[in-house]
Amino acid sequence: MSALLQSKTLLPETIANLLGLSGTIGAIVGGLIGAFVIANLLLVQTAVAGPWAKRKITAAFTDRIAVNRIGPFGLLVIVADAVRLLSKELVVPEGVDRPAWDLGPLVIPFSALLGFAVIPMGSGIQLADPETGIVFAFAAGSIASVGLIMMGYGSNNKFSLLGGLRAIASNIAYEIPLVITGASVILFTGTLQTSAIVAQQTEPLISIAGVTIPQWFAFVNPFAFVLFVIANLAEVGRNPFDIPEAPTEIVAGYQTEYSSVYFVLIYLGEFIHIFLGGAIAATLFLGGPAGPVLPGFIWFTIKIWLFYFFTQWVRSAIPRLRVDQFLDVGWKGMLVLSFANLALTAIIVGVIAWLDCLNQWQQRWSTHWTDKHSQSSTLMSLQRSAPASVGYINSVKSAVSGAGSVKKSVQMIQSRLYRMTNETANSIISISDSVYTVDYVRRFVLLMPFCWHRISSLPQIQKTSLFTIWSNWKTCRGIKILIHSILVNQTAAGGLMREPVRSIISN
Repeated sequence: MSALLQSKTLLPETIANLLGLSGTIGAIVGGLIGAFVIANLLLVQTAVAGPWAKRKITAAFTDRIAVNRIGPFGLLVIVADAVRLLSKELVVPEGVDRPAWDLGPLVIPFSALLGFAVIPMGSGIQLADPETGIVFAFAAGSIASVGLIMMGYGSNNKFSLLGGLRAIASNIAYEIPLVITGASVILFTGTLQTSAIVAQQTEPLISIAGVTIPQWFAFVNPFAFVLFVIANLAEVGRNPFDIPEAPTEIVAGYQTEYSSVYFVLIYLGEFIHIFLGGAIAATLFLGGPAGPVLPGFIWFTIKIWLFYFFTQWVRSAIPRLRVDQFLDVGWKGMLVLSFANLALTAIIVGVIAWLDCLNQWQQRWSTHWTDKHSQSSTLMSLQRSAPASVGYINSVKSAVSGAGSVKKSVQMIQSRLYRMTNETANSIISISDSVYTVDYVRRFVLLMPFCWHRISSLPQIQKTSLFTIWSNWKTCRGIKILIHSILVNQTAAGGLMREPVRSIISN
């Protein structure tokens, strides 16, 4: 499934490689061509959704036939409507604020198309993948609010102004719950990157009767998914939340004074925003382009069209709310529920993280004590390998316990360490890696039998000095003196003395 999500190479890079371009020129050309391809894919789907699919779906709900005369299944009505609307005269009312009035219809479709720049559509179709991708998608979609208020204010019409004000009230009341609900998904993923959010949903959640259910966040947190869909309906201005353009109250709201190509742009932007809302919902909750068998782009298209069908079903089934009910649902209902969902999600994620840390801590301690047991067994086996030497050392220790000073004895042992063979030195140093406590330091001394073929050749006075160290071993000063004397001359032992010994001296 994850293999079908998307290529590791973004669409502009793929296009640049196909054209044999590189560097800045390749990035610019690839980006422009990629944006052109994605925009046209969306415009084609919008052309099908608006003039044709909307009529067909509404007719099915109201037991009518809808368009069926022009072309097969009435599909050529798309061309007929485009020609009809674009050929109409563009009427400019008196007293309009031309810059705002002209730019408003352009802002709406542009903001929706801009949001698709960071949406992973599968099959390598993604323009950009910044680390803050999902934030960019929300921000780009919200630019449409600027276009709505520009159209409402610039039209010099009281109904348009009311529609623009309602649009701003709608977006503020429902965009906050929309973003907060989306943030609950970010708590699970720990990233704002859209491709990473999609990738985390490819993991299996549970298997039932041999069927693996993916880890889509719509399954992990269905309450958040429902909240997101409701807020999304209000954000795209569909029933029962189409208050900004309510025809029974304010004619057509902010689009009252628009005709011809400007009306087409507004209508186009409205449907592209529906697809953008479905794309964001699919990315956050439905695994993006993830799906079995079919290519990722096909699955992505299916998911955004399912969201579109849902908006049309709601439009035909649920009546419009009054403006006071509309705002009450947003501020008193959706906002409270979205914050409750965010808090609950944070608690669940915190508990999961705490349990995970506890499990890792237990595993580390288990490994630690296993290593300690292994080291202890190794030391005991090494001691048992030369029982005669140990017994001899103990007997000599008892006989010469009152010998000379520790300092002089350490100096003599140092002089012998310089002449040890490499194998003997490495044997001692490898055991020093196991020295973590004073108890293990004492065992280190017990490993002297490994050097017995050297010790036995020492003069009697040096043997006496060696076992004098043993008798003074119980004091911390004796421990530090002996280990420090070896550390100072670690070059003689191959330079392999480890940090555990140093930590004993520092403590």
